[in-house]
Amino acid sequence: MLGDFSCEIPAALPDDSEQQYRNYLKEVMNYAGTLSLQKESETIAPEELRTGDFICNDQHVVMIVDTAVNDKGEKVYLIGQSFIPAVCFHIVADVDGGEVTPWFTEERLKQENFSIGAFNFKKQDIRRWKEGF
Repeated sequence: MLGDFSCEIPAALPDDSEQQYRNYLKEVMNYAGTLSLQKESETIAPEELRTGDFICNDQHVVMIVDTAVNDKGEKVYLIGQSFIPAVCFHIVADVDGGEVTPWFTEERLKQENFSIGAFNFKKQDIRRWKEGF
């Protein structure tokens, strides 16, 4: 800084290579996890759940990727997940009911405790990004 004058000097040239993209993803994966997601989000009621929200506890996170509503107003949710490192994002099947289906009912997610895949969640694990995210 020289008096009231300042400028930004780039430390490197722009790089849109595949390797730089992978470096970026590795950096994000080093710092992003279930604990940081909890800090950057807030609990919502199951009735408020919409596409883009997520269900997160200290061990795992799943994302609401689609919502459908029938003529009676009953909602169902398509839920996706991945594992660490975050690769092979896929849809989770609901295998706890009478038939295997990719849709999870709102009634199921309103329960105090419920499972999605091999992970157990509580109603208060239903979350949405805080304003600004």
